[in-house]
Amino acid sequence: MRSVTSARSSSAYLILLVIVALAIRLALAPFFGGFQYDMYALADWTWHLQFTPMNLFYEYASSPDHLPGDLWFLWGLGTIFRAFGGMNFESDSYQFAIKTVPALADAAIGILIYTIVASVRSKRDALLSASFYLFNPAVIYLTAVWGQWDSVSMALVLTALWIVVTKRMWLWSVPFLAWAVVIKPPLAPLAGLVVMIPIWRDYLAGHSLGSWLVRSAVRGIAAGVIGLVSVLIVILPYGVGLPGLKTTWQLLDRMQVAIDLYPHRTLAASNIWMLGQSSLARINDETDLMAGFSAQQYGNLLLVIAMAAVIVLLATLIIRRSAVPMLLTSLWMMTLAAFAFFMLPTRVHERYLFPALVCLAVITGLTGGHRRVMALATGTSLTYLLNIAIVYGGFRAAIPEWLGDFVYGSFLSVLAIANIAIFGALVWGMWSLVRSSASESWMAASTTLDQRELAGLDQTAQLTDLRSS
Repeated sequence: MRSVTSARSSSAYLILLVIVALAIRLALAPFFGGFQYDMYALADWTWHLQFTPMNLFYEYASSPDHLPGDLWFLWGLGTIFRAFGGMNFESDSYQFAIKTVPALADAAIGILIYTIVASVRSKRDALLSASFYLFNPAVIYLTAVWGQWDSVSMALVLTALWIVVTKRMWLWSVPFLAWAVVIKPPLAPLAGLVVMIPIWRDYLAGHSLGSWLVRSAVRGIAAGVIGLVSVLIVILPYGVGLPGLKTTWQLLDRMQVAIDLYPHRTLAASNIWMLGQSSLARINDETDLMAGFSAQQYGNLLLVIAMAAVIVLLATLIIRRSAVPMLLTSLWMMTLAAFAFFMLPTRVHERYLFPALVCLAVITGLTGGHRRVMALATGTSLTYLLNIAIVYGGFRAAIPEWLGDFVYGSFLSVLAIANIAIFGALVWGMWSLVRSSASESWMAASTTLDQRELAGLDQTAQLTDLRSS
């Protein structure tokens, strides 16, 4: 009886947290016009999505550098806006409507974080991690002030993770991951790590290496087919296809358009390419940097090395059947991958650290709010907030000139150094987690999920064997 009452109480607290967090975002939204270039672009794109055929969108829209993934949300928003009598997509009311999309996505992420953490840890820990995200000043600023939609794609990723963690039919997670990647391609490594959780779990269930490889190959093919079909469903209506299909545009070409739009070392992101810069001035990344190679080439090489290291680490953990908490380890690797995509390559925007912040919010709950994890998550939130606030601007005229020169000058390098330190701490944390057993690590999370899932997988494997015999 007490557990039922506790569950109801926790659910009530969660509902209250979500309502308050949503109210804060919607209350702040009208007081800030959003980033004007983005708002004008979204208004133009909405008009074309409403009044021109979808397959002609990329031909007539103004500088369309987004992939089809989030255009569906924009089309839906425009359709609802028109249904309520709205026609002016440059109006204040539509700008407010634009901000409701990430606000609702934030609410969904808060609920998903709670559900994922509660499946492993206590309801208290789940509420802690959900609160950390829902009331995070950086997240609120990005949604309510700037009006950016970064939370939409991460809501899809967490939906997939929720399916993997709490449901048996993990293949249902693939369409959500495919959709997220067609919004933000840098989420591909995170999507891959989510899919690897059930495959890793399958090996820990006691299968031999050979049997597991065969099963994994079959599952991988199934996931690939589902993912491919999902991508095509999202992109084909916009006249965008994959190699071999006769469409007006190719998905890779649309991605390249977005990548080539700003060929600079950093697009105001406080990463390794911001070091030494004394302003937000953009420096071309295609010129020779050292030994005949450009900054873009060095950045891509560093990113490839980082992704390869994550893959090797994951493969080693799986093959050795390492005694580490699986969900926590997977999320830690997702955080590292997201951080690497922000820190290492060129042409990165200031907002691209957001996926790492979401992953860290989940990790705070999985570790029971451990002080070191909280320090990393808080530090990331602070550097992220300062980075996006500086780029959004609007307050330089209100501060002394000397302070403005510092904030928009050498302070950018200070933020870069702070992010490098956090990235290094995350790498050390991953090393500590791998070297320690689940019971010894300072980041130890409950292994209840692992034990429960393994027991279920054993039963599932037995049923499968019986049906095939």
